[in-house]
Amino acid sequence: MLIEYGILHREISSIRKSHRPESSSGVSYRLDGMACRVNGLDQDEIVTMVSTGTKTAADAARLFNVHPATVSRLLASAGAQRV
Repeated sequence: MLIEYGILHREISSIRKSHRPESSSGVSYRLDGMACRVNGLDQDEIVTMVSTGTKTAADAARLFNVHPATVSRLLASAGAQRV
């Protein structure tokens, strides 16, 4: 049983190391380790387009190939930062 635990522990730690985001890759990561679908420049562009009325939130979501809820969260966080 102790040997099985040791093997399992090593496998889990190797998986965690292999999925750890690299800071030098230039890709931004969320807290859970997944890569962001929309980078910072695209986030600013989405907020600008929707805020000025050039595009609706649904149109921006289709344009950047993200879920409409993602656009909604971006707009909510941008509104909170401006205040």
